[in-house]
Amino acid sequence: MRDVTPKTLSRRVTLRLLVTLASTVLAVMLSANRVIEAQEDLSAEEFQPTKQEPGFQIPQNEEVLTAITDFQRYVSRQDWNRAFQVLQDLPIEKRVGMSRTDEGYFIPARERIWRAVTSLPAEGREAFRLFYNAKAEQLFQRGRVLLETDPDAGATLLQEVYQDYFLTSSGDDAASLLGDIAMEQGDFLLAESYWNAIVSKHPEAGANEGRLLVKRATALKLAGRPLAANRVRQQLIRRFGMESMQLGGKTTTVQEFLDDLFADSTDGVELSGTPIVRREIDVATFPESTAEPVWQSRYVSGYTRSLIQKSVVENSWRESGLATYVPNYVTDEERLYCNWFGVTFALDLKSGKLLWRSDKFDKLHDKFPNIQQGNVSLERFHLLLVDGKLFSVAAVVDNLDSWQVPMHLISLDPASGDVRWSTKSIKSLESESFLGRPLWHDGTLYALSHPADSQQLTLRAMNPETGTEHWNATLGTLSKLSTSNGNERDPLPVLAADAGKLLVLTNNGALIQFDLGRHEIESVFRFESPKTADADGNGNVYGQGSSDATIKLHTSASLWQREGNVYCKEAGGRVLFALDPANRQILWQRPMDRAAMIVGMDDTTLYTMSSELMAIDRETRALRWSIALPIESGGLTLLSTGKNLLVNTRRGLYELSRETGDVQQIFRGPNIDDAGGSLCRAGNLLLCISGHAITAYEQSTSPANEPATP
Repeated sequence: MRDVTPKTLSRRVTLRLLVTLASTVLAVMLSANRVIEAQEDLSAEEFQPTKQEPGFQIPQNEEVLTAITDFQRYVSRQDWNRAFQVLQDLPIEKRVGMSRTDEGYFIPARERIWRAVTSLPAEGREAFRLFYNAKAEQLFQRGRVLLETDPDAGATLLQEVYQDYFLTSSGDDAASLLGDIAMEQGDFLLAESYWNAIVSKHPEAGANEGRLLVKRATALKLAGRPLAANRVRQQLIRRFGMESMQLGGKTTTVQEFLDDLFADSTDGVELSGTPIVRREIDVATFPESTAEPVWQSRYVSGYTRSLIQKSVVENSWRESGLATYVPNYVTDEERLYCNWFGVTFALDLKSGKLLWRSDKFDKLHDKFPNIQQGNVSLERFHLLLVDGKLFSVAAVVDNLDSWQVPMHLISLDPASGDVRWSTKSIKSLESESFLGRPLWHDGTLYALSHPADSQQLTLRAMNPETGTEHWNATLGTLSKLSTSNGNERDPLPVLAADAGKLLVLTNNGALIQFDLGRHEIESVFRFESPKTADADGNGNVYGQGSSDATIKLHTSASLWQREGNVYCKEAGGRVLFALDPANRQILWQRPMDRAAMIVGMDDTTLYTMSSELMAIDRETRALRWSIALPIESGGLTLLSTGKNLLVNTRRGLYELSRETGDVQQIFRGPNIDDAGGSLCRAGNLLLCISGHAITAYEQSTSPANEPATP
């Protein structure tokens, strides 16, 4: 064995250290390569699009989702060249369909890409300008020139600059011109969105912010958005109030211009909301304790009630809400119309006499057992009355024995009940089953339907005079819901319209915003679909006799609008949402009872009802008060008596304090055997509508203590 000298030992230690160091470096390099390789595959693994939740299904563009995730990955590395190349490699024709945002919204693919680009950090923005300034400037100049000779072609080029090259030095100029064009065409909200994009997404452009804010305030005021306009107005006064500008063809201060613009304003307070379920909150007077009915119509005989009760008892393991059903109704100046299991009838408001009916009531007698077993969802029977036209959503009464019988849309003469047209007799629509209440907007009838053998939801724009279609658009695919005892039922959507947009609350876990001008979906807010309490994975509940308050109280999906914001709650859903659809934002959300629905709203408060009435602060979502009430039937409605609120319950009419919810007084009336129901103000009458009778009380012309903004 050789002796090891210190010098030899030193060389050996050094050699070992070098070998170890080399091995470590090699391992790190290999590891780094593996990390890079893994990162290159992230779009195929970590970023694999996830399956949507149960409920309403929206087709997604997975190519766009993959491109965006790859783009964001390269952005996080500050690899601008490769980030921009990812988007360049995605051709325009593939930038279609919907893509999901982090906030739960599905938006058009091109808008999703625009959002990703405009979210770049400062270094990325500068790199974007270096890459695309020249091309964007060329397109912009061509578009501006074309506006003089071919406005549509010029606007198309400007839109390309805005959509694909917004962060360049030409992007804000294109947005400004597009805003001017939209303003001239009367699309005030679209104009405001272009100008707002410059201020919020492209502040480095150096645009005249004061002038842009003036334009935004003007557009919002003209669009009927006083609260939003007032917020911009206050910002202008604070920052630019005394500045002089050339506005409205003359030189004036911003403050003076705004004073003229808002001269007819009420400090930005909107005087009324737009409730979509049933009707607006009517104002009524509370009946005197000795008040007697002006008339009462018992449209359901004692014998018919006994048949209903027998069907419920003999099929108690099935829950349909048959015993607590209150028909949907509408009124005009002369008549009250009701849709009772598909039999539409009209009563004279002066006398309560039956004027006409679409079929015989006793034809329903042998249908009650099948209705109780869940053959048809009772909430599907709807009415719409507008511009002297009455529309009914109903099944053929003789077919109510069938499982999930198709529902037809029918136009009736309000005076006689004669059928003007029915989708059952229109070849292209005869196999369609209609869902929810139709909507009348700008002379067009909008309705939702699905084929008898499919759950594909279609929006149809129809001629109200003939029932023929102007156009239709596929929205997505519904998923059937299950009751607490395993019955299947269709989700019943709600329609609303506002400023050229259509809103569809699917009652299946989605709120759709649809552009009526372009006939395409603008966005879809996706959330948890209504489910049944204590359900297994299939939505079924084991055991018989389970009670489902959503069915017992016949709660509907509810959608109310105020100042461009939307407040919505799905029947059976667990969350109440406040949303800003235009900006794709959730303002707030709060947990709610599954059976609750929105029944009213005023300037500060949102009211929801199930077996209790709740008052919720519109701004903070805080609970102001709640009160349990003896409510045991459908027809949930809320009236205002001025300072107080009016509710129909099993024990009579309750008047409650608007401020505290405390009971002020109770009117029992003669209907001691009623289970409650709906309330409606029709002319000088207060109508109490239960599951078997309609009772009218006389009203004074102007309720006492009526607030300015009920």
